[in-house]
Amino acid sequence: MTEILPIITLLVGVAGSALGTISQALASRQGAAVRVPRLQTGQWVLLGFAAIVLLFGGLTLVLFWPEVRRNQDLLFYGSWLFLVMVFGMFVQVLAANYRAGKPLFEVSATQLIFPVLFSIIVFYGVWVAASSAPRGLFPIYAAFLNGYFWESVVSATKPPAAPPAPPPAPPPGTASRAAGPSPYAA
Repeated sequence: MTEILPIITLLVGVAGSALGTISQALASRQGAAVRVPRLQTGQWVLLGFAAIVLLFGGLTLVLFWPEVRRNQDLLFYGSWLFLVMVFGMFVQVLAANYRAGKPLFEVSATQLIFPVLFSIIVFYGVWVAASSAPRGLFPIYAAFLNGYFWESVVSATKPPAAPPAPPPAPPPGTASRAAGPSPYAA
């Protein structure tokens, strides 16, 4: 029971913050003193999806807690690789601002979130590289570079090649002569 207590505390905290956000949005609709911008339909969909992810994440933690404890060093390692990769994505946005002559830290949330939408695709390459190399500086370096060059990684991702097409069938009437002995042979 003591192993599950931190998970329950975490879930209650996340649920409390989600309820607080929703109650502020509802209070703004009713004209309360707190003025929160009204959420658009797409934002509600994203909020609902985030709630589902948190719910399933919490449920997974509770159900597979022994496995999580057994592999916690691997989870921390993967989390650090993911954070370094996202940091590389953020640095790429800042570098693009610098190249465009804009102030370095004048970025919008959209500029920062857009690359993160592709993080699962980019992280696959990071994880493959990290699992085939010894733990050390190289996987962290590779995670940063994959994050920085995320556009190249995503554009290079292609579906597996289709098997080659079979050769075309011979024209009618030629297959029977080619397959058997010649009628003119003695």
